[in-house]
Amino acid sequence: MPDKISKHSIDTYAKWPIDKLFNELRESRDDYTEGAVYAMELELVNRGYDMEQIELLRPLEPKPSNSVELSKGTSSLVMGMFSEITSRKHAVKVTRGCAGAFYMIAAIQGLIGYFIVPEMIFSGVVWAFFASLLLMFKSRIVSIILVLLAADFAVAMVLNSLDPDSVGGGGGIWMAVFILLVAGRALLATISLNGKFKEIKD
Repeated sequence: MPDKISKHSIDTYAKWPIDKLFNELRESRDDYTEGAVYAMELELVNRGYDMEQIELLRPLEPKPSNSVELSKGTSSLVMGMFSEITSRKHAVKVTRGCAGAFYMIAAIQGLIGYFIVPEMIFSGVVWAFFASLLLMFKSRIVSIILVLLAADFAVAMVLNSLDPDSVGGGGGIWMAVFILLVAGRALLATISLNGKFKEIKD
């Protein structure tokens, strides 16, 4: 129920011509209190208008565009990748998630190697190997190696994109960015596990 509606307000709107009621509800709704708007809508009902007609006078809430949603999603992803790790349990979860991401990267590169570029099969095996080490040992050294491998992969993708005869250089750059983010996150997690959370029991 809206805020209190005085009898004076109801009597006032009862004297308004129908076109004024429509115009005020359509054009100047924000200038009135919730109770006043309710009273005007109630007056339209009393004059024989149904709620479907009255609903047409209410403003539609704009839906965010796909670009805005994408921008928010991207910002959340970036913030999530480098947000503070607050507990040992959180650090372990992040490490496992990064290892899973590297397994996914290994699978993608293995498929690319099988169907398009055979040389990438070896790259996929390397990612899978270090993902397994990360999952088992949660080591800072392994994470540092993954960061170096990610940086090397990023440089290779940039050089590949500059080659006019290359295939899929642009897509490789986006993959390289993703790998760098995951490797960086893994490094932060393993540093936390072997640093400030080292003495905390699981």
